[in-house]
Parts: sequence; C-alpha cells; structure tokens
Amino acid sequence: MSETLIEILASIEGKDADDIIDEKTNVTPEQLEQDYLDYFEAKLIGTRDLYDSRYQRAENSTMNKSTYRQREIAVEQFKDFYDEYNYSNLNKDTFETYIIHMIKEGYSVETIKPRFRHITVFIADTYNEIIENMIRDVQYKKLIYKNIDSHERNEAEGKGARPIKYEEYQKMLDVCEKRRLYILTKLLWQTGLRAKEAAHLNFSDVDFENRKVTVKTAKQQKEDKERTLSLNIKFASELRNWKKSGRYEIYYGSESEYVFPTKKSHHVKPQNLTASIKDLAFEAGVQDYNRFAQNGNKRAEITVHSFRKSFAFRRLQDPDGNLRKVQVLLGHSNLDQLKTYLRLDTEDMDYNPR
Repeated sequence: MSETLIEILASIEGKDADDIIDEKTNVTPEQLEQDYLDYFEAKLIGTRDLYDSRYQRAENSTMNKSTYRQREIAVEQFKDFYDEYNYSNLNKDTFETYIIHMIKEGYSVETIKPRFRHITVFIADTYNEIIENMIRDVQYKKLIYKNIDSHERNEAEGKGARPIKYEEYQKMLDVCEKRRLYILTKLLWQTGLRAKEAAHLNFSDVDFENRKVTVKTAKQQKEDKERTLSLNIKFASELRNWKKSGRYEIYYGSESEYVFPTKKSHHVKPQNLTASIKDLAFEAGVQDYNRFAQNGNKRAEITVHSFRKSFAFRRLQDPDGNLRKVQVLLGHSNLDQLKTYLRLDTEDMDYNPR
C-alpha cells in the first residue's frame, strides 16, 4: 500500500495518515495466534476453503516438510514473543525489538537470519502491504551485527524480565487467592518452566512416586526433546491434591488431564498464564516496570521468565551445579545460548536468590 493510497484513505475517512497506519497494523495477540494456526493449516492441507483473498499467496505456494517445520518454529516463537509482551501492532519497531530479543536469548547469527526470513514470508503471505513493507524495511543484518556482543545494547534496550528473589516469591504466594494460581507459582519456582510448557503440562507427565515431572521442551526443533525435573515432597503432595479435588472448581477439571484447565478449554493459553503472573506480582507489591517497551508502554520486569532465571541461578549455586547441568534443566539448545541468557541479566546485578 503506497503512501499516496494511505493519504487518499485518510482523506476519505477524515483521519490522519498515522491513524490509517495504526489501524492497518493493529493485530492483537489473539488474532496473531489465529492467523498463525490458519496459515499453517492451509499449508498443511492445501485448501483455499478456509480463507479470504489475503491468503492467496500462501495457498498457491508450495513448501517441503523441512521448510514447513522451520517456518512453523520461527513463526511460533515470534507469536510467543508477541504474547509475552502483549504487543498490539505489527510494525517496524516490533520486528526490530524481536531481533534484539533473539540476540539477548543467545541465538546465533546463523539462527536469527533464516528465522527472520521465515517470519518475513509469513507476514507477506498473511497481512496487508503496510505491514509487509515495514518488515521488509528492517535492515536485520545490520541490526544483528550492530547489537551482537555489544555492551551498549544492554543500556539502550533494557534487560527484560529479571530474576525473582525468594522473598518476592513468598509475597506472591501470600496474596494468592486462587488455588490454581498458587499451584502455578510454586510450579514455576521449582521447575523454571516456560509459559507454554506450563500451559501444556499434563498429569501423565508427573511421576508422583518419584517426584519427577517430564517436560516436552517448547523451543527445541526436535519434537521428541524432553527433560526431567524434580519436585519437593510438599509440592508433590499439593499437586496431587490439586489433581484430586482442586481442579473440580474449574469447569473442565473433571474432563481434562492438563494441570491447568479453564472454564472454556482443556488447558489455559500461555499468554494468560503470563498475564496472571504479572498481575500477581503487582498485587504482591513486587512488580516493577521499565520503559523499554512498544508504543511508550512500560514492560513488566517480573514475568514467567523471572522464575526461569531465578531457577537457573539457584541450580548454579547447588553443590553440583554447573552450566551444562543448568542448560539441560532449562531446555536450552546449546551452552552459548545459556551463557548469553544469564550474562545479560547478571553483569550489573548482585543476585541472591535466597
């Protein structure tokens, strides 16, 4: 969509050009999730019946299994990022922030480049020309090389979710009124699960006798990649009781084998877990916000990721703790990724998890 056409639309509707752009780039996390599911369903079954004309390029293209899987991973992780920070606009700032987010997460240049290309194709196949032009305007190679291994990035872009301290965790437990949120908070503290992993956790994954939980790692390219985590005696008992009686307060509790069902579905959405943790931290008086977010909004410093980082630091301080062990427990694909993941949050912080 050209600048001339934007100006024409603005004139017809009596709006500013910026208002037209805002309307055309507005995509809620829920809409992005639905578009993501629709897009890959069309790719998988090769039908046009589900779509309007804006999906025509996606429907007419061909894709082999390897490319399909790589694109699905790339777009799904972008969707998770979009959910995590509650973005509402697919614009140039969103895409540039995501590149820096991948750098901060420890992804290599060789990983970031193809993933961004896959996202670009998904955007071009799915959305309007304004969004497509914005993502194509991102000079992602320059952005990567400018920010990779750059200390200035930390000061300029902020550090995202910070690790949560033990006393903050206790304050959150103290104000928990809902049993499900209490169980979730304890689970995150003991396991360091990602929001998606917690949302999809099934009771069949829990070995109550040995107090172990097996998790399918959310960000591994191999679908069968799993890791095993331990639970303490008290929480294992609380989790068992939650399975037996607590979940019956929820509509699907008697029908679902997921640990966290809702009133409308068999398991909660990851973004809803994230929102619950952010709100709980605020209610407990431990939530902080920094200015590094989109559209002038402030970003919460305590999220589900705060529990992951705290879990990592505590495991490193175990008598037998080491980076390799923590890498396995967190489900990171390589050691360099873990080093970057932790270093970016500990350079200027004297963190004491207890």
